Amino acid sequence: MKKSLLLLSMFVISGPAIGVSNVAFVALGQARPSQTGAAPERSQSSTGTPVPAGKALPAPADWDTYTDVEKGYRFKLPKGTQTDSRSVAGFDRLIAMVPEPRKVAVMVVVFRESRFSKDELLEAAKRTLERLGEKEIKVDSRITLSEDHELAALTSDAGNGMITKIKSLLATRGTDNYVMLVGSPEPSFKADEPTIDQIWGSFVMLGSSPKQTQQF
Repeated sequence: MKKSLLLLSMFVISGPAIGVSNVAFVALGQARPSQTGAAPERSQSSTGTPVPAGKALPAPADWDTYTDVEKGYRFKLPKGTQTDSRSVAGFDRLIAMVPEPRKVAVMVVVFRESRFSKDELLEAAKRTLERLGEKEIKVDSRITLSEDHELAALTSDAGNGMITKIKSLLATRGTDNYVMLVGSPEPSFKADEPTIDQIWGSFVMLGSSPKQTQQF
């Protein structure tokens, strides 16, 4: 436990998240990534540990699959989404901005080489949002999807009366741990929610000997 909490503390104080400091999570959608991360690629492979069936909408056929074999995950993104992937203080982070008219921002943070509980990953999600300038972060609900996946619904205040609604997928298997944040401003959240659900619902943890779960 102490080792895990220490790693989380290092993550929080390691510096500006993805090159931004005190910038609201949804504001990432107004400042598009300046670099392109690992190239999205089409993939029909079923290898890996996906979110269980029935927990998310199926991704449309015209979406791309973002795959990062080195970091051990893949998920669907709408075609034309801009991505920026980099490592900061030993932690791997990806941000992605869905094309207009959607206001959806995506962030994936990877923790490896240590075991984390779902509670610790949720704290990592909240502290990531705090680092981006979000305040008064509230956990509206937590749903256990499987022993490997949990979905948390979060609400936060981005300042100036801007409320952010976020869905956070917490995924862990052994020493591979992932926090995915997918959200949008409250006024557009309902319109964006189908896209948000398809993004987090397509997340798959890769591995040489993956634990099989039912495909959706």
